[in-house]
Amino acid sequence: MVATFSVNINNTGYIGLTYDSVNLNSYRNPLIGIAGDISKGEYSQYYFGQASALPNLAGTTITFTGTETTDVCIVNPLFSTSCAGYAQAYYDQQCSYNALYDSGCPGYTEAYYSQQCSINQLYDVGCPGYAQAYLDYQCNLDALYSTSCAGYAQAYYDQQCTLDPFYDTGCTGYQTAVTACTANPLSQTYCPGYQTAVTECTANGLTHTYCPSYALEQQLCGLDPLSNLLCTGYATANLECNSNPLLHSYCPTYVTTLAACSTDPQSNTMCPGYSTVTTTVTEVAEASAEVVTTPSVTGDAAVDRIINTVASTAPAAAPAAAVTITAPATVAETVVAAVTAEAKTEEKAEETTAETKEETKTEVASTTTEKTETKKQTLRQEIAAKRKEAAMNSAVTAGKEASENLDKATSLAAQVAVQNVVMAAMGFTPGFQRYNVIMPDGVGYRPYQVYPNQRNVDNARTLRRMSGASDRLHTQMVDQQYNRINN
Repeated sequence: MVATFSVNINNTGYIGLTYDSVNLNSYRNPLIGIAGDISKGEYSQYYFGQASALPNLAGTTITFTGTETTDVCIVNPLFSTSCAGYAQAYYDQQCSYNALYDSGCPGYTEAYYSQQCSINQLYDVGCPGYAQAYLDYQCNLDALYSTSCAGYAQAYYDQQCTLDPFYDTGCTGYQTAVTACTANPLSQTYCPGYQTAVTECTANGLTHTYCPSYALEQQLCGLDPLSNLLCTGYATANLECNSNPLLHSYCPTYVTTLAACSTDPQSNTMCPGYSTVTTTVTEVAEASAEVVTTPSVTGDAAVDRIINTVASTAPAAAPAAAVTITAPATVAETVVAAVTAEAKTEEKAEETTAETKEETKTEVASTTTEKTETKKQTLRQEIAAKRKEAAMNSAVTAGKEASENLDKATSLAAQVAVQNVVMAAMGFTPGFQRYNVIMPDGVGYRPYQVYPNQRNVDNARTLRRMSGASDRLHTQMVDQQYNRINN
């Protein structure tokens, strides 16, 4: 816009100002007037103030007679900094321009509040648009803050997939979760078979290899096959324990059966004091024509058990003749045959001695009878000793043969029987008792202090890491992130 105006001065002192258009900024303070010597008060003002308040001057003529005189500082204190009211006038002027010029300006509080709200609508809940601005802010932090958030649907989907990959087949970890849960339903609580696996593993730790107590249950099975119905050797162990509770220490009635042995050693063939009723030398001689397998052969229960075990594991032999034993098929029969033959020899010797003594005089008859009885007692002891020695030798031989044929046993029961023979025979091996040695206790390392007379101080940084503060802060973070919807 072009400013157009004219000035007309004549000799009568007339001064006329004609304005057509004036190009002024609204924030300017134009001065319309005439001035001569200001110090003499030669000044006449038509208008001074904001251009926005200036009257429309288009086509207007302002006339000055030249006689107007006034104090310019009174009319306009801002005319000069030397005017008395300049400072206040300037302050008022600035406050009128902008109420934020100073905190003392009228309307400063309202202007400041409006300014802050325009800068940030979250400045105060009373700011225009606060509710929407707060929603946008929370949505930027967490799209799950409200269903109104722009990315809520995708964020909710991603969250569910993170918590449970089985939420949808499109979840990123779906296939990986399927593979892991198929291998071990207990790997994650979201596995479809988790609860079923928990129930089954709680009922029996050997139900599945992934059960937490599976390894421990396997160790217990090695010590006691009857500890669990699913133990590999449960059926065999149950059968053996039902056959004889003293076969294994893990048999349910092992303790009670062993206690019964102290009262009645004859209650079980494996009782420590078990033995059959021995016969006299004369009765052995009378029964020499028969092979008896049930009476005690040696008088020693341990040796008898070895013989009986070997006899039970060896193949059955064909029945021998009633009087003559031609070929004993087992170790037990061999031992009994040898003892019987020895008994026959001793019986014949005893009969010859008795006949000779009967031909002596009557006065020594009683003495001879006493000597005969003494000799019978000595002979019985010798027979028992020979029986025992023969049985021990047979047991050792049977143990060697059994150890050589251990790998030929095809069933668990056969292996157990062979092992029992070998272990029992070890006790009769010459020099075996030398291994029964108890090592005396010795003095070990004596205690000593590594840092004497010093106080150990915990590392502050490590203490913070191990004090649980990290877990606490993590929990707070999770609560803030996932529980905000409920707050």
